[in-house]
Amino acid sequence: MKKLYSIIGIAACAFANAQVYDIVSYTQPTDLSNNGIAVGNAFGVMHFMWTAENGPKNIGESASDYISGNIIISADGTVISGSMNNPDNG
Repeated sequence: MKKLYSIIGIAACAFANAQVYDIVSYTQPTDLSNNGIAVGNAFGVMHFMWTAENGPKNIGESASDYISGNIIISADGTVISGSMNNPDNG
């Protein structure tokens, strides 16, 4: 059984097509959709959405508390959900 899994694993690696992108310094991607849209935070203050075509885009920013929270994206890339402190009342 181990040999079968090894053959399947080697075959899967042979057909894999991975790509690596350098998004921006001090960013932390936290989720990725099935169509390649990445979301995360930068500098602990800003939420961003990244695509290969358009690069990074600011989609929300915290005032000065450096707590931007976690952010996730749906599998189809249509819904983004995150948490952030309200700058008006903390």
